[in-house]
Amino acid sequence: MNDIATFSTEVPNEIFDKSQLNIVGRSKLVVHSNKKLAAPQRKGFEEFRSRLDDGFAAFYVTPGGSGWTSNFGMISEDDAKKTTSAFCDGMHGKRCVLYATLVPEEVANRHSLPQAVTGIVKDAVEKTQSGNFIAISTNVSGRVGTSFNYDNIQDAVRDAIVQCENNVREYQAENISVAYFLERKGYFECELFGVYQ
Repeated sequence: MNDIATFSTEVPNEIFDKSQLNIVGRSKLVVHSNKKLAAPQRKGFEEFRSRLDDGFAAFYVTPGGSGWTSNFGMISEDDAKKTTSAFCDGMHGKRCVLYATLVPEEVANRHSLPQAVTGIVKDAVEKTQSGNFIAISTNVSGRVGTSFNYDNIQDAVRDAIVQCENNVREYQAENISVAYFLERKGYFECELFGVYQ
């Protein structure tokens, strides 16, 4: 796998109040297709629909076969669709079809993160003294980097990006087959999610 390009650590135009950070709650299932699922797809779909606490997710199927792919814990519905589609298409060698998504029951806002990072966000908010900064970096494949209690915004941003990139490298090492297809699409670059004070 190639090295990950470091995202710019320029100071963002807007700094948000840390009280705006929130975690998306339980998700609801949205079915996008009336395709009849083959037996292996049905089994995969049953597992998919049972994971309502895993944030944004997508379930793709091969059009005429029994192949399927799912991804969980993404930052947005768009990210879940992009990464799941890329992996499904690559693994099965054909264009997969969106079958279903999981989206939060409550409307997610610009400061919403998946439940997988609840502990990290809670820690960051609790341990950041008044006037100091929290920076959060994310990427399309659901990796997150967080820095907190920094008195210097540039250092906070840089360290959040570095943490995200380290999490991406770890993910690449643990999920080589998935990583290959996502990297080909350019889905491993970390971007600044936001700076909070």
